[in-house]
Amino acid sequence: MSRLSINFKQTPVFRPEKLIRDRKKGTKMFEAKVYIVLKKTVADPQGLTVKAALESLRFKEANEVRIGKLITIKLNLKDKKEAKAKLNQMCQKLLANPIIEDYSFQINEV
Repeated sequence: MSRLSINFKQTPVFRPEKLIRDRKKGTKMFEAKVYIVLKKTVADPQGLTVKAALESLRFKEANEVRIGKLITIKLNLKDKKEAKAKLNQMCQKLLANPIIEDYSFQINEV
């Protein structure tokens, strides 16, 4: 009988003080919440499935269900205007599919 040796990689530990040390001089820390949903003109089969499940559980109040994504991003930038510009670029290039999805975001200084 052979022994199986497994080496699990150690998960890095989140340290909030590292965020403070990682800030560049003259920058502020912003937290952005990006909301991504399918456009109204795009069918949402996952939303329809959840609506049907809610109705089967006797939650008849649910009129329309749309499923989306929430992405939280922390940014080191000099001001809120720059944060807004960077987030628009991130959403257009990667986070959202502009053909079928709409996005919005909130930015707060932390």
